[in-house]
Amino acid sequence: MQRDRAIWLFGGALAACAVAVAGASAQPTLRIGDAERTWDLADQFPGGIAVGQMAEHEFLVENAGTEPLEITEAKPKNEFLTTVLPGKKIAPGESAPLQAVFSAKGLEPGRIETYIVVKSNDPASAARPVVLTVKAQVIPRPETLLVVQPQERDIGLVRVGRPETLAYTYENAGSEEFEIYPLYFIDRRFQIVTDIEREVFSPGASKKFELRFTPRPEDENTELNAVFVVRTGAEKQPRVVCRVRGYVAPAEEGVQIVPKYFGGEKAWYVFRIVNNTDRAVEVVAMRGGETIKSLVVQAENHAGFEVPVASEEELNEISFQVNLDYKPPAASAETAETAAPAEVVAPEGEEGEAASEAPEPTETEAEPADPET
Repeated sequence: MQRDRAIWLFGGALAACAVAVAGASAQPTLRIGDAERTWDLADQFPGGIAVGQMAEHEFLVENAGTEPLEITEAKPKNEFLTTVLPGKKIAPGESAPLQAVFSAKGLEPGRIETYIVVKSNDPASAARPVVLTVKAQVIPRPETLLVVQPQERDIGLVRVGRPETLAYTYENAGSEEFEIYPLYFIDRRFQIVTDIEREVFSPGASKKFELRFTPRPEDENTELNAVFVVRTGAEKQPRVVCRVRGYVAPAEEGVQIVPKYFGGEKAWYVFRIVNNTDRAVEVVAMRGGETIKSLVVQAENHAGFEVPVASEEELNEISFQVNLDYKPPAASAETAETAAPAEVVAPEGEEGEAASEAPEPTETEAEPADPET
């Protein structure tokens, strides 16, 4: 009997021990593999990350425990590193990314090794935080070889049927020669007056090319947002993307008020004021004989006009007055007051769409292949 009792007590002791061990393991456990604790930017930038560039990386954090794991802090040593914590707690047996961003903006070229300290609700990490290592080789910013002037251009108001000639210069501002190729267009409404000749472009060389844009009737009252590409054979700078902006106005002289679209959950409505005259004009939005808002648009120009409108019913109540004899504030007040405004009602028509941005050329677009050398 005593023997049996001793065995039973021994078994009880084992049971108690097992319960104690299970209780000790009922907690979250932060785990990141040793090989995954180092982010070496050489994997993304074999020759080094250039000054001004950015890089992103994800450290995979695993919860090897039995309770939810919460990452409470991931503190970088340096300001050029930032982190984004997992958006929620990590369930037992699950993993989540800890994001890190390295910015080389303003850094001096050279070798960098820094770290990120990770803390969580894992009791072990409170006593001994997990340290993630970040390594990078920062190199000087790549040399600019080809300069096109102007690279960004706003041609303002252009009338249907009236060609606009655009002159450009391009220069090899680097210290190496490279091959340059004829222009490539995304927007086929442009005609090339003087193209770029394929040639080996020497350092310091500067030349010109010209384009012509002729607005078509179907382009009337639309935003112009076009791009074209100057291509080179230089590995450091294979192309320069240039942009042309503007607005296509009707051929006839006058002032147009074009309804565009509702904005801000219909809290206001956007009109496009097209001043196709040789003088500045004042446009006044009115409802029920009362002035809501006014806007001055300069000669041969256009502007967006946001008018507070809460519904389509209110939109139908809006009328406009256009002061063709507008005088700037410095002019005689008496002259400005005697100017007789002419009432102009916005033309009927469906709501227009906001002008979309012209897409940047991508490698998948049908760019003509570079000529074989």
